[in-house]
Amino acid sequence: MENVKWANEDVPRYDVTIPYIRMMAGLMDYTPGAMRNSNRANFRPINSNPMSQGTRCHQLAMYVMYEVPFQMLSDNPTIYMKEQECTDFITSVPVTFERDSCPRRQGWRICGPGKKKGDYMVCLCNDKLDTP
Repeated sequence: MENVKWANEDVPRYDVTIPYIRMMAGLMDYTPGAMRNSNRANFRPINSNPMSQGTRCHQLAMYVMYEVPFQMLSDNPTIYMKEQECTDFITSVPVTFERDSCPRRQGWRICGPGKKKGDYMVCLCNDKLDTP
């Protein structure tokens, strides 16, 4: 959950850019998987009961995208028990991929790296769509 316990910044944008900044040197220490999610307007940094900006899908995609040597759950385990579909996703995604790629923007202002294995592809995008 990085610094979302105390910072009120554009976290989805930060999450999309850190693979290009911190992972350039190798593996990093980052714990995704927040199950309390909010949009930017309703987000509040609360140290004792933290939430994240963006969607739960955004949080789950970070488990795939980030090169972390020892990944863990960032929230209370009872929340993962209540959100079984999220827990099932975390345990079912591949841990090795055929290739890493950077997909085209496809309507998103910022799109991070992608990983592909067979028909399975995951990439991180921020929360803003390009509009004509």
